[in-house]
Amino acid sequence: MKAKHFYTTALSMLFFLTLGFQALAQPANDLCSNAIPITCGGSVTGTNVGATSDVIPACGSVTIQKHGVWYTIVGNGGEITLSTCGGTNFDSQIGVFTGSCGSFTCVAGNNNDYSCSFSRASTVAFNSVSGTTYYVLVTGVIGARGTFTLTASCGAPVTPGSSCADALDIACGDVVTGSTVGGVVQSVSTCGTAGNTAPGVWYKLAGTGTQLAVSTCNAGTNFDTKIQVWSGACGSLVCVGGNDDFSGCSFSSLRSRYSFNAAEGTDYYVLVTGFSSNTGTYELSVEGECDVTPPPPACVADGIYDNACDADCLEIGVITNFSNATATAQAGEPNPGAGTTGVSPTCDAIDGWCSFELDIDNSVWFKFVAPASGCVDVEVLAADLQMAVWSVTDCSNFATYTEVGANDDGGPNFAPALFDLAVTPGNTYYVQIDGYNGTIESAGTVLVSDCTANRTQNLASTLTIKDFDPNMLSVGEIFPNPVNSGVANLNINAVRDVEAQVQLFDQTGKLMQQSKHVLYGGLNTLQLDVAGYAAGIYYAVVKIDSELFQKKLVVTARP
Repeated sequence: MKAKHFYTTALSMLFFLTLGFQALAQPANDLCSNAIPITCGGSVTGTNVGATSDVIPACGSVTIQKHGVWYTIVGNGGEITLSTCGGTNFDSQIGVFTGSCGSFTCVAGNNNDYSCSFSRASTVAFNSVSGTTYYVLVTGVIGARGTFTLTASCGAPVTPGSSCADALDIACGDVVTGSTVGGVVQSVSTCGTAGNTAPGVWYKLAGTGTQLAVSTCNAGTNFDTKIQVWSGACGSLVCVGGNDDFSGCSFSSLRSRYSFNAAEGTDYYVLVTGFSSNTGTYELSVEGECDVTPPPPACVADGIYDNACDADCLEIGVITNFSNATATAQAGEPNPGAGTTGVSPTCDAIDGWCSFELDIDNSVWFKFVAPASGCVDVEVLAADLQMAVWSVTDCSNFATYTEVGANDDGGPNFAPALFDLAVTPGNTYYVQIDGYNGTIESAGTVLVSDCTANRTQNLASTLTIKDFDPNMLSVGEIFPNPVNSGVANLNINAVRDVEAQVQLFDQTGKLMQQSKHVLYGGLNTLQLDVAGYAAGIYYAVVKIDSELFQKKLVVTARP
C-alpha cells in the first residue's frame, strides 16, 4: 500500500509541475525581436503571463516595465488608436515606440483609460507617419499579469497641406499644382473672405521684404477659388488679407489673387479654398521681386582679429581698442611695399611703408563699410605701427586684395594715419595693422571717421582753416592724444605777443567750450579741460589774428 501511495503521489506531483511549466511558459512575442504584426481595424488576444521584464525608456504614463509582450503596426499617415478596452483582466499599460529593438524613442503611452468599462484598461492614440513601423508593448503595472484583447483602429491618412501645421512649403517665383477634392474644410475666421465653407490646402511662404502676390489666376485652375493669407503661428494666426474673385484674371474672374507686403523674416500661411462648397484642381503661383539680395548681416566686433577673415568690425567714428601682443602673420599676407608718394615717401607715404622695414610680423585686421561721403580718415593712435587699407573680393584669397592706401608715420608718435582717403560708399574695406619692426602694442586704438564730419561746419568765422604758417606761428598737435586724464595740452609757438581764441567742438559741431588766452612771443602751452567728456572725437579750433587752426582730439574712457 505504501508503494502504491508513493506512486500516486509522485504522479500527482509530476502532473502539477507540468501544468505549472505550461502556465509559466514565455509568450511567443515576449521579445521585441519576435513582435507580432497587427493591422488597422484588427484585434489580437494575448497574455503577458510568463513574460519577462523589458527595459525601455519611460513613455507617457508607462514608467515601470514588467512582464510585457510586443506587437508592431505600420503607420498609414493617419491617427492610430490602440486599446485594451475590448477586454483585459489585469491592470494593463500600452507603450508605443519607433526605432529598433534596444534603441527606442517614445511616441505615446497610457496606463489607465477611465472611459473604458474597466478603468484599468489602456488606450493610446498618435499621428502616424506612412510606412513607419511602430513597436507596441503591452505590459502590466508593477507585477500585474493576465490576458487581454488589443484592438487597432486607424483614421484616414492626413493629406499634406490639410492643416496649418502640415502646410506645404512654397517660395517666391514658385508655381505649384494641387487639389482640394476630398480635402478638409478649415475652421478659420473671415480674412478678406470666408475660408470655412469648402475644403482647403495650406502653404507656408517666407517673406522677402518686398511686395508679393499669391494667385490662382492660372490655366491649371478649374474651379471658383478663394485665397487667404495669414501671419503669426498655427493656432494663433493673424489675418493679413484675402480675395474671392479677381477681375484682372485672364482665365476667369472667379479665380483669386491677393497682393501684400511680405516682411523679411516673417512666415506667411496661404490657404487655397473654394467659394461655397466648390472643389477642384488649382495652379498656385507666387509673384513678385524674388531675387532681392538681402542686406549683409550686421558686423559685430568679437575681439578676434588676428586673421583677415576674422577681421573685427569698425563703426565709423567709434574708437576700437586692440592688442597685437599675441598676433601672428598669415602665410602670403599682402604687403603694400615701400611708399612712393606722400609728405616723406621714406616713412610718411600714402601708398606704402618705410622702405627699410617691410616685414609683416604681428598683424591684426579690421574692416569697415564706407560712408555715403566716400571719404574717410583712418588713424591708428599712439603706437609705432604700420597700416594699410585694402579693397577685398575674397578674404581667404590674398590675390584678390587691392591696395587703397598705406602709411607708416603719418600720425603723432610715429603712429600711422591716412587722411581724405577716397572710398566707394557702401563697400567694405579691410584695415591691416602691423608692428613696426615687430612693435608690440597691447593697448592700441584704431579709428575710422567720415572725413566730412571732421570739418567743423558751424564756426562763427568764415576764415579758411589751415595747418600752420612756419613764418608766422605754429600750432602743434594736442598731447596726450588720446587723452583719458581729463587734461590735454596744446603747444603754440608765437612770434610776438598776441591773443588766441580756442573753441572745442564735438563731432556734431556742438560747441563744448571756448576761451581766450594771451600768448607771449615764443613757446606757449595751453590746457584743455575735458574731464567728464564722453569718449569720442572732438575738434579744437584755434583763432589767432586772421588765422584758423584745427586739431583733432580723441577722448577715451578712463581705465
